[in-house]
Parts: sequence; C-alpha cells; structure tokens
Amino acid sequence: MQPNAAKQRWREAASQAVKDSASRSPSALVRMGAQVTTTRVSEDRIIMKGALILFALAIIGIQVIALLYVWMIGSSTDLAAAIACNVISLTNFLSFIRSKKEDDFTKRLFIMAFLYFMAVEIFVGGDGSIGMWSALVPIGCAVYLPAYSIYAFLAFVASNAGLMASRWKEEEISDWLRLGNYLALITIFFVVLRFYVMTLRSVESQLKVVNTFLAHRNENLSNQTHELKEEVQQLQKMKGLRRVTSDSPAQKLIGILNNIKANPALKPQEILDIEYVVNTLTSTRNLYSVELETPALDDATKSLMHEYMPLFSKSCENLHISHSFSPIGVGHFNMKPEVQALFDQNIQNWSFDVFKLNELTQERPLYHMCQFLFHKHNLLKKFSIPEKILENFLVFVENSYHKKNPYHNNIHAADVTHSLNWIIRHVFEDFVTDVDVFASIVAALVHDVDHPGVNNAFETRTESPKAIRYNDLSVLENHHASTAFSIMNMPDKKCDIFAGCSPEIRKELRHSVIQLVLATDFSKHLEILGQFKTRKMAGAFDPNSKDDRLLCLKIALKCADLGHTAKNPELHFAWTNRITEEFFQQGDRERQLKIDISPSMDRDSSSSEALAKSQSGFINFLVMPLYESFVDAFPASQQCLQNLQTNFQHWSNQ
Repeated sequence: MQPNAAKQRWREAASQAVKDSASRSPSALVRMGAQVTTTRVSEDRIIMKGALILFALAIIGIQVIALLYVWMIGSSTDLAAAIACNVISLTNFLSFIRSKKEDDFTKRLFIMAFLYFMAVEIFVGGDGSIGMWSALVPIGCAVYLPAYSIYAFLAFVASNAGLMASRWKEEEISDWLRLGNYLALITIFFVVLRFYVMTLRSVESQLKVVNTFLAHRNENLSNQTHELKEEVQQLQKMKGLRRVTSDSPAQKLIGILNNIKANPALKPQEILDIEYVVNTLTSTRNLYSVELETPALDDATKSLMHEYMPLFSKSCENLHISHSFSPIGVGHFNMKPEVQALFDQNIQNWSFDVFKLNELTQERPLYHMCQFLFHKHNLLKKFSIPEKILENFLVFVENSYHKKNPYHNNIHAADVTHSLNWIIRHVFEDFVTDVDVFASIVAALVHDVDHPGVNNAFETRTESPKAIRYNDLSVLENHHASTAFSIMNMPDKKCDIFAGCSPEIRKELRHSVIQLVLATDFSKHLEILGQFKTRKMAGAFDPNSKDDRLLCLKIALKCADLGHTAKNPELHFAWTNRITEEFFQQGDRERQLKIDISPSMDRDSSSSEALAKSQSGFINFLVMPLYESFVDAFPASQQCLQNLQTNFQHWSNQ
C-alpha cells in the first residue's frame, strides 16, 4: 500500500466518522473513533514492517560477512559476542514483525538498533563514530523509505564495504571513505529528525480527529440530555395530564366510510349511497326525525305539520338579509370622549381591557359595549329598533346581572360580547348574515344574565326552584335564555328589540339566541365540539347553510365564553383570580349546607400548586382542543391559540 493512498483513506474515514457522529449512539461513536485511529496506525505498521523486512535482508548479509571476518581474524570471545548480538537482535526483529500490539513497536525497534550498534562496535574495533551512525540506520531506513533514506542506506553499505576491505588488507581507512561515512551520518540524522516530526504530526492529526468527533459526540449527548431533562420536567409538571380525545364516533364512522369510498371497485350508486351517509352524519339535524315528502301533502296538512314540528320547518332555513356588513353608523347615542377613545383605539384588539371600560363607565361596561356594537353594525336601522327600546333592554339586562359575583357579572358579559364580535369581524366577516350578527350579539350579552354565582351541579344537588323548573337539564342556561325573553316581553313591549322584525325573522332570531345560549352549557361541550369536528371532516363550511352558520357561531360563543384563557396573561390572571374566588364562595355555601364541597372550591384546602394544576388541566383537557379545532377550521383566529398556549405554559411551569 502506498503512503499517499493510506493517508487519503485515513482522511476519508475520519471525515465520514465526523459526519456520521450526529446520528450514532455514544458507544458507536467510541467504536468509530477507535476504528479511525486503528486504521491509520495499522497502515503505518504495514509500511514500516515492509521497510524493515527489506532492511533486515540487507543488514543480515552485511552481518554474515562481519561474522566471517570476526571468525577469521578475531578471537573466539568476539565471535561469540557477535553471534549472540545477532541472534538476539534477529529474534527481537522477528518477534516485532509477528507482533500485533502497537505499543511493542518503539521498544523492539530501539532494542534491535542497540544490538546492531553492539555488533558493529565489535566489528569495527571500537570506532565510535561509525558505531553511532550505524546504530541509527535501522531507524532511518525503517520509516517510509523516502528517496534520501535509500541513498543513506546505500552509502552505509558502501562505507562498510570499504571499511571491511581496508581491515582485510590491514590498511588505514582512506579519507574519501571517512568523508562518505560523515555524509551518511548527516543524511541519517535528517532521516531520524524527519521520522520524529512525521510521527508527532501523525499523532497530533489523529488526536485532532478523535477530539473533533468526541467533542461532537459530547455536544450531541449534552443536547440530548438537555432535551430529556426538559421532557422529564414537563412530565413531572404535568403529572399524568393527558389530552382527552375529542374524536366522536361519527368522526370515526366517516373515516371508515371515506376509506371504503376510495375503493375503485365500487359502483357509482354505491358511492352516492356512501356520500349520503356521510352527509347525513355531518348534518346537525336529528338523525331520528322523519323526513316528510311534503309535496304530496295539501297546504292545510303542511301547515299543521309545520305547526307541530316548527324546529324542522324549512320555510326560513336560509332566510337572511345580507352576507356583508353594512357601513358603520353612530346613530344618536353619545358617550364620554374617554370611552369613545377606548373603543376607537382598542375595539379591534382581541385582548380588550374590559376592566378599564368598567372603570370609565362607572360599572356599566355591558351597556356601553352593546350600544357601541349595535351602532357599529347599524342594527337599529336594519331591524327597526328604536333608540329608547334598545336603551331599556340594555339597562334591564345589565341590572339583572349580579355585580356581587366575582366572575359571572356584567363585566364578564361585556368581555364575552366583545370577544364574539372580534371573531365575527376578523373570522366570520364573509361568512355570517346580519341576522346571525344580531342574534350572536344578543346571545352574548344575555348568556349569563341573572347568574346566581353557582354552577348547574349546585342547583341540581340542592333541588333549587330553577332545577325543578327545568328538570335538571341545562338549568342555568335555560334560565338565562328565559330571563332574556322575559325582559323582551315586559308589558308595553318597552324592551322588545325584536318587535320591528317580521314574524319569520323574529322566529329565526329567537331560535338562534336560545340555541347559542344553551350551547354554553359545559355538559354539552364535547358533544358540540364533536359535531363541529365531524362537520369539518366533510369539507369547508357552507355560508349558505343555516345549520353550518349556527354551528360555527356556537363554537365561536364557546370560545368567547372561555376567552379569558386566550387573552394576554395580565387579563387572564385577573379573570382567574375572579373565578377562583367565585368557586370558593360556592364552596362556602356548600359547607354551610353541610353537603360535599365541589372539587377546587374548598377555600381551606386550596394552594397555589393546586390552582396551577387545575388551571393547566382545565386548559389542556377542555379549552385547548376547542381552540385548536376552531383555528384549524378558521386560521384567522391563530392569535387566540398563541395566547392560550402561553398561558397554559405558565400554569404548567408552576
């Protein structure tokens, strides 16, 4: 093997080792480093062994002549010493050739050189100069055999041949022979120097390669260790929290049907049948209701059927005024300049500071928020709402909220109304109708009206009048919707903001408001989310479908109702403190009634760790899937999800 080829092979092996180190395990990297180093050393040993074999053949010939000379003119003692030195040196040399241990090389090479030095000393009769450089020849000629090493070796052979000839004739060594010896000595000196320089460079180069991939390995191990530590810390903080699955059975069925539909062997009619099943599963109508073929009925029978099944009447299914927003109007409503400035500067901000609005309006944030939005959307003109009627309705609704509630009060209602309006303007602008906008704003402002500060579970456990009235079904949500329409239907219709609408529009508005308010019942959270995700699997939502628009508005109102979790951290923490205090107040009432205290509502056993765990679990299990599904369907709401993730990370790190 040529030296240059060996070097090139070694460099390629080292380079490949560095490239592959990123994807190797620590043990593999160690083996790789050993392989690279062994490759270089092994190839060097092959070259050195070959050189030494050639040198040995030449030196053995010289030594044979030397031994013959000693035998002829020397004493028996000199002959025995010369034979012993040659036997020992040859034995060491052959042992070195057979050895596979790298650390034997230097030791055996110098032993061999020393013994040859002794043999030559005996031969030349104590000539130190010749003995000295003669001892260096085995080293110089054993290293790679460059051109000048070969010349040095030939000079050595020639000088020793002349020396033996002179001794044979018992003549003095001539001047030219001495000069040749000295020149050979100088040459061998540089050969030895080059040997050590190349050896040091080789070792240094090997160390650099080994250190390079070891450093690379250590860096990878450090990064992996850091990532593992972060994962362990995250798992420790989560302590078993796992995302609940929000895939409904209908979603799984649709996935199975779509896989069957992809079968090319299906007939066209079979494909149509599968599409009918998918469309039926993704619709929001009752799967168990009977579809009447109404064209075969007379008008009187049709009217009777629609009278007894009003929710399934299709007479006003796609009734709407407009698919676009009307120009912004200010009407006759006047507000304080500082309140107007707050709206003008921040109404487009998802994290609108409703607490600032509450302060500027002397605790009337809902009234001012709704006045601003009704005029902004020009709803008074579109739905023929007198200014006084709107004012009466808003005042009665806001006064029906219990300000003593830390959370479910008029401030929360104003915040939810703003959040839903933000979604309508930034996400649904080309999707909903004016009727949808009107119904949504009304649903948001009344969705918690007359809230008692306790949840549905408390109402049903205590068998409250509300629970008795609504048969334990969505007790508070039914009460909120009922209260809103009770205010509208006060004597003299002085609060009826639907009075100027046609019967068809009024019916649609009432139906939409009730459905939206009932959708805020958390016991129906996963059901509604499942409907939304199932419908999304069938394709994009159809703005011409009333069912699609209503379903999207339900999800939007739910996002707005839980919107504080997706606001900036300052607002989120403020709302968290309020809902926590309201929970504690319910727990206090449960303690007074001597009933079991609801989870997370016991003031005496509360802690910051428990609060962080409950908040992170609530967001992770229930809120995050809601926002992720909504953002997946409507990417324009991405900002909300980013805030939610930031707040979740805060609670997870506690």
